[in-house]
Formats: sequence, C-alpha cells, structure tokens
Amino acid sequence: PPSQALDLKNGTLQIDVHFDAADTDSLQRCLVLEFGTGIDAHAIAKVAEHLTRGNDDFSKTGEDLRHSLEVFRDLVEGETFGWGFMRIVSLWGEFATLERLLSYADTPLKQLRCVQAWQAFRIHCLDFSLPNQPTSFEVKTTAQRTRSHEISSVDQLTQAHAPCIFLASWMIRPVGPEEGWSVMDIVNRIQANLTGDAATLFQESLDVLELDEFACSNDHFIERNNRPLRLYPAQDVPGVNEFTPLPEGVPSLTWPVNLTEQGLAGDELDTLFTNLLAVYDEVNQDGE
Repeated sequence: PPSQALDLKNGTLQIDVHFDAADTDSLQRCLVLEFGTGIDAHAIAKVAEHLTRGNDDFSKTGEDLRHSLEVFRDLVEGETFGWGFMRIVSLWGEFATLERLLSYADTPLKQLRCVQAWQAFRIHCLDFSLPNQPTSFEVKTTAQRTRSHEISSVDQLTQAHAPCIFLASWMIRPVGPEEGWSVMDIVNRIQANLTGDAATLFQESLDVLELDEFACSNDHFIERNNRPLRLYPAQDVPGVNEFTPLPEGVPSLTWPVNLTEQGLAGDELDTLFTNLLAVYDEVNQDGE
C-alpha cells in the first residue's frame, strides 16, 4: 500500500486482494483501484498506461500508484471532469484553428462554410471537415516544449469519406492574463466577427458543447516562439502507414508522435487556406 492515504472523490482502493485463476498463476496481495462510472475511461487508461511504463522486471508499488494518480489528478478527480487543463489546451487549439480559418473568409458564405466545417462538438468526427470538399483537419495542441501529440485513434487520420486529412499542430505555453488569451477570449473574438447564418450556427454549436465559461476563462496561452501552427498530411504522421489498416483482432490503437518542423506553415499555409475557401466564391447570375 502507499505510505500516504489516497484521498479520492470518485475512487476506492482495496489492499491485499487475491486473484485465483484456473489457467494462470494466482495473483497475491494486489492493490485494486476502482473508479465510479462518472470517470471517463480515457482518464483511467492514462493512469494505467503511466503505471505500466518502464522495466517489466521492476515490481511496482503503492508509491508508484500514488505518484501516477498525482500526475493525472486533474483527469480523474472533481465534478468538473472534462474541463481540466488538458481539455482546455485542446479546446484552445480548436477555436484558434477556427479563428485562423475565418481570417481568410472575406464573404458571409465563406464564414458560414468555416463554421460548418467545425465538427468538434460531434462524436467521432474529424475536428474540421470543409463542406463539399475532401479536405479535413484533425487539431492537436500541446503545452509541452516539443511538438508531441497523442493519436487516440486511427480514425483521427484515416477515414474513407475524407481522402485528404491534415494534422494541425499547435504548440502553446501558459502565460498570464495580460500576455495571452483564454478559450473564452478566442470564442468572444469569433462571435464579434460573425454575422448572419454563421453567427447563428456558431452559437448553436456552442450551446451543444456546453462550455464551462468559468473553466475556459482561467488559463491563458500564446504560441511558443518560432513554433507556429503547422499542418502535416496524414500520411506523413509517424505510425499512420504502419498502423493502418489495424491488424486483425486489434479494435483500437493509441500512440504518441513527435513531429518535426517540416509541416506547412507561413505562406504555404496562407495559400492552402485561401485556395480551400476560394471554392466558395459566390458567382453572379451569368456564372462568372
């Protein structure tokens, strides 16, 4: 057992638990950590993954369990699960991507198409899928000092109905309120610049997302110096070609990636976004 008590709001720890099995060796003096159904399975999986890393010959102890829980405490505690630091970082990148895309929208129709592209409030969708186009974006945001991300599913980068997928990578760092922007700062800027149908749809999407405005106002970020937003074609992301299609009997797969600074940025990114939105240029009645 750990030397200090595990004070968990949504979990219980049992010690000296024995598991007997007919076809395998029995397990003696186990620690069993059980969470309530209110805790997301992804959070528990991250704790378990942290515990299983390292030398297989080294026996983990209650201290290792306590350390892992402390590292991931924001994931597995509190009634505000889902609005911890990691989720805030992720949302910051999604809204920053939408704001960036909207900066190229010079007509109301293009604004509407940008807002329609945002799919993040839906389940099991790519973050951005441009209407009537094959191009989609999966947004990844990290507050680390390296361009490190986690691919939580192969579906994030390979889908039959989306033949052209980019991974959009943000590198940001926490700063004070007067130095950077919170999620709500970006949301408010987007709302201030939208009109008509685009403004209505954006508000409807926010209502579905049910933002915790208090949680989304506390953390402020800026892009890391000389680490701009970069886009990577899905086939260039490490692991995509190796892990797709999934091997038989493997229902899902999660893996970390460390990206180089070779993705699209700057003028190349400007050109890509401009060309993507040019498809929605309104034509006059003569078709010109």
